[in-house]
Amino acid sequence: MKRILSSLTAATIVLGASAVATTAMASTGPKFVKETITVGKYQASPSGFAALDGKSQTTYMPIWYVMQGLKAMGYTVSWDGTKNELNIVAPNGVSADLTNVSAGHGSTSILLNGKVVQKVNARVAKDPASGVTTTYMPIWYVQQVMQRVDINSSWKHQVWALQPGSQYAITLFNNDSYGPSTGIQTVNKNVIVLGSNTTLQNTVVNGDVYLSPGPNGTASLKGVTVKGNIYVESGANHSIDLQDVTANTLSVDSTSPVHIISAGKTSIQQTQVTSKDTQPVSFDNEGGAFGTLYIQSGQDITLTGSVPYENIAVESGAHVTVAAGVKVMNLTVNASNAAVTIASGASVDAVNVKTGNNVQLSVDGTINTLSNLGTGTVSLTGKGNVATVTGTGVSGSTSGTAASSGTSSTGSSSSSSSSNSNSGGVTISSVTPGTAPSGQTLATPTGINVNGAAISWNPVLDATGYSVSVTDSNNHTSTYDRGGNLFGALNQVNLNQFGLSSGQYTVTVAATGSDSSYESSNPSTTQSVYINQLETPSNLQVNGTVASWDPVPNAVGYIISMYTVSGQASPVYHSAQLRTTPSIDLSTAGLLNGTYEITVQAISSDLQYSISDESSYSPNIMITNSTYTSVYSAVYNVSVDNQLNLSWDAVPNATEYEIDLQNPNEPGFNFTEVYNAQDISTNPNTNQLKQSISDIPLASGSYNVLLRAASPGLYADSGYSTAVPINVHQLPAPSGVTMNGNQISWQPVANATGYEINLLSNDQLTVLDTIQGGSNTSVNLSNESFSGISSGTYTLTVSAMGDGYSQSLGSSAGSFNVSW
Repeated sequence: MKRILSSLTAATIVLGASAVATTAMASTGPKFVKETITVGKYQASPSGFAALDGKSQTTYMPIWYVMQGLKAMGYTVSWDGTKNELNIVAPNGVSADLTNVSAGHGSTSILLNGKVVQKVNARVAKDPASGVTTTYMPIWYVQQVMQRVDINSSWKHQVWALQPGSQYAITLFNNDSYGPSTGIQTVNKNVIVLGSNTTLQNTVVNGDVYLSPGPNGTASLKGVTVKGNIYVESGANHSIDLQDVTANTLSVDSTSPVHIISAGKTSIQQTQVTSKDTQPVSFDNEGGAFGTLYIQSGQDITLTGSVPYENIAVESGAHVTVAAGVKVMNLTVNASNAAVTIASGASVDAVNVKTGNNVQLSVDGTINTLSNLGTGTVSLTGKGNVATVTGTGVSGSTSGTAASSGTSSTGSSSSSSSSNSNSGGVTISSVTPGTAPSGQTLATPTGINVNGAAISWNPVLDATGYSVSVTDSNNHTSTYDRGGNLFGALNQVNLNQFGLSSGQYTVTVAATGSDSSYESSNPSTTQSVYINQLETPSNLQVNGTVASWDPVPNAVGYIISMYTVSGQASPVYHSAQLRTTPSIDLSTAGLLNGTYEITVQAISSDLQYSISDESSYSPNIMITNSTYTSVYSAVYNVSVDNQLNLSWDAVPNATEYEIDLQNPNEPGFNFTEVYNAQDISTNPNTNQLKQSISDIPLASGSYNVLLRAASPGLYADSGYSTAVPINVHQLPAPSGVTMNGNQISWQPVANATGYEINLLSNDQLTVLDTIQGGSNTSVNLSNESFSGISSGTYTLTVSAMGDGYSQSLGSSAGSFNVSW
């Protein structure tokens, strides 16, 4: 299931004229005619003319106005008068078709996403409106280029219209407002803001939101739930206002300085600053939460606001300023040459320098605990206070106890725990020499949000899993603690997947770590949740080999567990299957001849209800005409770790395993992958098999994983294992993919550990190469082996891979010819 994200306006470009000149440009100059360009609220009336291009008559328009029209649609457009190049870059999420390019000939080049797709013969003439000599472009060729981004063109009654398809996003221009003043609406598109003073309100967006109000623009989101991510691409001081906004990720890659405000009950799971232009970014937390703030590019970051920041992760050589009056709970440094300024009146509970060297800390406020967990140096300056320093390598201008390295600018090497007056440096109350102790307690999860039976919380820095404790009215507590395989990066869980009975429950969440370096956090604040459970399927009947039961209200599917009747007091579990209708024919279930019974559980759409209890056993079902002589045993002990590695007990004689991923939020969704047993890694000590499923490009969301042993031989399929719920977080597709000759390059993707280069032809994907390292963002095809690849024209794509993330969709780099 591929989802092509688009952020292009559905507005129409219209160029109209009362008359069109029909004569070629003579020595006295062209015959100009007023035209009209309209894109949303952008409108201009330049003068164009008709002239011969070769043997064909076509309309020429001033290139400047064409550029403004494209910019109003979200495109980045520039003109290089020295090279005579018009450079057009599609907005984020718009897929450009760069295959089958025949650029032709001409004095001027049109580039789309960095590739020459058209050459034209431009003309130079004086613009009657401005009196300035300017370049004119034949519009027909622009039409051909825009078709590559699925924008259709038509001429009718001397009007030129460019109309993007219906799949493109809702677009807001200057002073636009979208969404009802009361109530909530849902849109199944992306939303892109291309103008200033815009408002998006009371809307559920089943897609992404792109905010680009311009270097002096403002944009407000009020009461908006974004199922995808929010991308900030430009702005100004006090420009991006988020009030009561919910989203998975807020990504900041701005071409101008930008200020982002969180207010009300805003809940962002994580915020990433990845600006390639290293423009200053400031955050103002006045309500809600930005989630864990990852600073991944080297610019000035300022934190302001009255609400504390939970987790700040500095992963680049940035300069982070914690402004006066601001409180930060945890600040982690994972990069060399990073600088952190804690202003007077600001406080940070814990500063942990994990990796990197030459980290600069300027402290005029207070730090409760400063830990240098790595081997690099930390320089401490300022006139503030640090209660405790642990680890080695901390030095600088201090007063009181010296840093743990035993040296400071005051020359003191004391280990005293008493505080001394500040006579010219940071006051340190106590020092613990040596490395920081193991068993660091993780921060307590905050921002607990309950929506029906769905619970979410802010990510906890360094947590690899979460333990959810659920207590019923009889004070009986069940703990669901499966680490990253259940919750992953989404930090949420729906209690309805656990089959809890109807009633009131209380819930707490604790963070867990990967090893002895981290101790589990304290439980979060207690939340109240009411569970509605589906009715238990009843009235199971058998007619021949077909079993049926009464439909369950609000159910969209049923889990059928099959049991072999062996004369014992209880049947022996055989396998499980999933059905969307209240019946099953066991003669098609791949069973041996024998006597069987089934039980049924009901499931709902989007886990709106708790999975029902298992029904009573059905009457006996006789299978007498099976073509199989033996059957694989069931697949047991299925689990998924936080790196999306699937493990299970090996089944004797099995030659293949079928892995099914079902999305409970999308009834009918099923992704099936078959693996040869010889290609699956085996642990000889435990007889367990392990297979990564991170290379499956699953969209972010919740899934159920089921397995069965399969083979075209004499063995019957084992039937499905018990479903294991997982959450998946998909990496974004690489952006800025360009191909220059044989050299492909692209922008790095956050959290990627490598990239896959693929050749696509007729929906058949061939892996050409796997590039290790998230910062390795180019490859030369001259160094690749094309052995075994047939001659032909392929679409070259690049996708991102990451530990614990599903592989991204592929971004096209254009067409590539393979010839032998």
